[in-house]
Amino acid sequence: MAYFNLDLQPILDRCKERGDIKHVRFPIHDFDPYDLRRKLPNAVSKLAQEHNPRTGVIYIHCTAGMGRAPATALAYMNWIRGIQLDEGFKLLTSLRRCGPKVEAIRSATADLLLGNEPTDVSIMVSRYGTAQRIQVAGLDVGWHAPIDLEMDPKLHCFILQR
Repeated sequence: MAYFNLDLQPILDRCKERGDIKHVRFPIHDFDPYDLRRKLPNAVSKLAQEHNPRTGVIYIHCTAGMGRAPATALAYMNWIRGIQLDEGFKLLTSLRRCGPKVEAIRSATADLLLGNEPTDVSIMVSRYGTAQRIQVAGLDVGWHAPIDLEMDPKLHCFILQR
């Protein structure tokens, strides 16, 4: 929300004004499939705790409603409602043009089933010429949200531990 300079207060005010909407927040970094993978289980758990399908509808949103929200909805459909992932994907995308990160859901599912946490990694660049800044971006980080490597003065290299 900060990236797009969005103000949460009007949303909270409208929920309070209506009285029939419960706002539940669960931040997941935008354009970051790795963060989505790590946080999906807790997001879906919180969603399942807060929602009673017999008494209401739940509105799941992110900034644009194209990635994180659909992935959360799809994971909920799969893990909680028992809908096959491919069938849920077809249903969801038939109702809304979106691109839920299915690989993040599959990876999070494997993490849950195998009791694994994603493995932490380090990226180190020791030959950097005159570069003052090095960033990484890509499939697990997100192409639109590069992450800076930090200069480690003791090792004389740029490093990212994640």
